[in-house]
Amino acid sequence: MVVEVVEKDFYFQSDWHRTVEEKQKDTEIFMGYVDGERELNVTIPINKWNKGYSDEKVQLQELNSRLLNVRINSLNLDFLVAAPASESEQVGPQPFIDVSPSGNLGISASDYSTINTWDTSNFSTLRSLEGHALDVEVARFFPSGLVVLSGGMDMTVRIWDVRDGGNARTMIGHKRRVTGLEFIDKGAEVLSIGADGSLNKWNCAVGKSVGQIVYEDSELTSLSWHEKDKVLLIASNKGRIRLVSAEFEELVSFDQDQGVSSAASDGTFIYAGLFNGSILTIDSRSKEVLSIYRTNRGRVHKIQIYGEGLLISFANGSVILYKREPQTLKPVCLFTGADLQPVYDFAVNEHLLYTAGKDHFMYSKLIIHRSGPSCCVQSVRCKAMRYKPKIAPVKQQKSPSMLALDHFDFYYGPLFGKRWPSIRLGLLTQHKYVAVLNRLSLDQERNQEILKDLGTVDMMETLTRGRERFERMKEKVSNFDGIVEEEAKEGVESAENVENEETGEIDRVHGGLEEFTPSGGDYQFGQMKDSITEKVPDVHITGLEFLQSQLRTEEGLIEYPRDLRIYSYARDVFDNFPAPLKDKNGISSWWLLDGGSVIPVLALDLKDDDNVLDMCASPGGKSLMIIQTEKFATLTCNDGKLSRFGQLRRGLSMYVPVSSPLNERIILKRKDAGSLEGWDEEDIYDKVLVDAPCTTDRLSATSDEGNLFGAGFTQERLNLPQLQTRLLINALRSVRIGGSVVYSTCTLSPAQNESVVENAATLASEHYGIEVVEQSLKKMQNQLMNTTLYRFSENPQRGLLVVPNVRSNFGPMFICKLIRKK
Repeated sequence: MVVEVVEKDFYFQSDWHRTVEEKQKDTEIFMGYVDGERELNVTIPINKWNKGYSDEKVQLQELNSRLLNVRINSLNLDFLVAAPASESEQVGPQPFIDVSPSGNLGISASDYSTINTWDTSNFSTLRSLEGHALDVEVARFFPSGLVVLSGGMDMTVRIWDVRDGGNARTMIGHKRRVTGLEFIDKGAEVLSIGADGSLNKWNCAVGKSVGQIVYEDSELTSLSWHEKDKVLLIASNKGRIRLVSAEFEELVSFDQDQGVSSAASDGTFIYAGLFNGSILTIDSRSKEVLSIYRTNRGRVHKIQIYGEGLLISFANGSVILYKREPQTLKPVCLFTGADLQPVYDFAVNEHLLYTAGKDHFMYSKLIIHRSGPSCCVQSVRCKAMRYKPKIAPVKQQKSPSMLALDHFDFYYGPLFGKRWPSIRLGLLTQHKYVAVLNRLSLDQERNQEILKDLGTVDMMETLTRGRERFERMKEKVSNFDGIVEEEAKEGVESAENVENEETGEIDRVHGGLEEFTPSGGDYQFGQMKDSITEKVPDVHITGLEFLQSQLRTEEGLIEYPRDLRIYSYARDVFDNFPAPLKDKNGISSWWLLDGGSVIPVLALDLKDDDNVLDMCASPGGKSLMIIQTEKFATLTCNDGKLSRFGQLRRGLSMYVPVSSPLNERIILKRKDAGSLEGWDEEDIYDKVLVDAPCTTDRLSATSDEGNLFGAGFTQERLNLPQLQTRLLINALRSVRIGGSVVYSTCTLSPAQNESVVENAATLASEHYGIEVVEQSLKKMQNQLMNTTLYRFSENPQRGLLVVPNVRSNFGPMFICKLIRKK
């Protein structure tokens, strides 16, 4: 009988140790679990923190400045929380990390195709190992600690001498990227697996293959060698797990429905981490699944046996040491610091834990935990296994990204016709970014010169050129509006249609975020309506109404913020932006956004006295743009999800100094904007931005991680139109008469774009008496096309739709602006 256990989710603020050390007014430590809609949120005043805290919900005991003992009463759960001892921000992704047996040297990715060797005491780079033609996927130290083994997207396996950086051997044999490496007999022979399903054994002395087997049914994702029993454990993205001898004889095989991302064995039991975040325990003797431990932490990136425990990293940034109990797992220690972004790899050296992952904006991070997983160090005796060969049938499956492309081909193909192949190519090509200059940095002028020296285009200067001409003409002929309109039209409506051409991929960097210090005031908009709150009518929304609203469209002019600075490389230029710099206060110089993401903020047409709401603000990119304009009286940044709210806070803190007077005008809220019954912010704001959750077509087509077309997300994907409609209705309720709402998504789907606008306008009228009109954005579209950086669809019945274009690959991005009249 298979025992199934569902983990009660618990989270912890990634930088809790900083808030305690800095003695901020309020220390917020988030802990919670998902069980229905319940969440636990603990806010601890600093004057009540005395090496710990206790109330009816939780007990916290500070063991040292980086280690807490935590008890959550509602879960009857005790565990440790360990904070990072040190962190290092790195350029580029960090798919791997390893530490030499001596503990003095570390390796990680640098500039995609390069391996960095660094001093573990201070992260200082010692030498770069250059030679791979494409991204390095995996690298490990040989047992000697002086030689490195690596594999990458160039399909080669390479051996490096860390003393001089020389490439001693290059071994060729895989037909797709290398995904895993292992050592046999202290490195005399090495093993490698690839995305082509191949398993290779290499003789390091001569650099030649001495054995190969190809499993053509799947992509191999995990490889581990059990030295005592001389058994190889292999897993695939189709869910098959194999035990193979050193001579490549298949001893045992298991099949299950979900893809396996990482697996480990102690000689008796196999522990398999799945794409959906579950962990299987399999008895290798009886060939039976004993237990399934389900989590909501996303894909398991790595699983490793550590004494009597399992050390596991997840896609949501969790790194957890579990104790292996009969038929279940028990959390022992949560290692924080990854800011709810994937931890791709980790390495353990004595009592230190090293992790490599991705932060949300522009940096990747390497983190050292000195309170490592030494709390569970006990040896496990492994027994030799003897099994008869078994070949299990394989059920052919498609990955979520393949399912997404099939869906797009079926629905978008007829919609876009002959333009669909070009748009499809753009979706599958790395998209283009723009850099938004941070005007709040002390080094603003220097940073601006750096961006200009890169040969970038100042998008705002191009966009405002036509508007300035309009204003000059208006001053000269103020009594002749017709002449003014005609002259202005000449300056803004000459647009250049952009044709498609193939282009190379664009490399990208992401970054880490710190903590945001909100306004010290107690002002909340919700207080303004307390005295006139009305009963919310019972509104049933499916998101599939497809109501045909008689929504009128009227013309309108948009004034662009003059002080906003957005820089982009010209069309057909595919250079990278450098990593952002920081001033002496730690404030970053610029951040990167998809070029389509700037349009919703420009469409708001912000004024100095506007009260603005960013309804779905996390991770904060659009809120930061609004802040840069300084054209607002107050800005309320809202996000209902706990994890995303933490991202929002840290995102703002990276660019808004604590001393800035703008902090007094920024309000952070955590309300569920998708609930019609719970939303009480009515007739408050002048401008509302709804950047709604959607299928995120570009990511769905290129990444399987967290993909809404995966089996576990089907209902969430189908419910998107319902959620989007509720969000837009609440936005219309929140805005004052005469105010405007901008609705945006990053999908091409009419069901999530025009249909949501039509449904929300009709339902808001029927149930709330709200009447709206659409403001045409056609002139704005023409101005954006005049920059030669954007391509728009001709199909949408409402708003604008930026479509991918490989020559300047922004989007997709849908934008529609509504004005409330009643």
